[in-house]
Amino acid sequence: MPLRLALDQLANLLDSFLNQPSNGLRPLVVTTALMGTLGKAFGLFLRVESQGLNEPDAATGMPADVMCYGPAGGAGRLACAGAVARRHHVHGR
Repeated sequence: MPLRLALDQLANLLDSFLNQPSNGLRPLVVTTALMGTLGKAFGLFLRVESQGLNEPDAATGMPADVMCYGPAGGAGRLACAGAVARRHHVHGR
């Protein structure tokens, strides 16, 4: 029988995953995966990219930590860009 998770169990797992020290890697991975999944599910983005961990945007020429590219705004064009900030989060607060 496959493993079954309720939404609250998944939220707790994600919370535990994100609260482990990772120098920002875990939040970056989760954000990139989530944007890719939502982009594909709703037809928002053709691709989602992230830059290296702790790389300044100016040095890489990238506009942000995570970049989402069209169809929104045109095929292959930057549709959404965002910074991933590390913040301590306590689930349920």
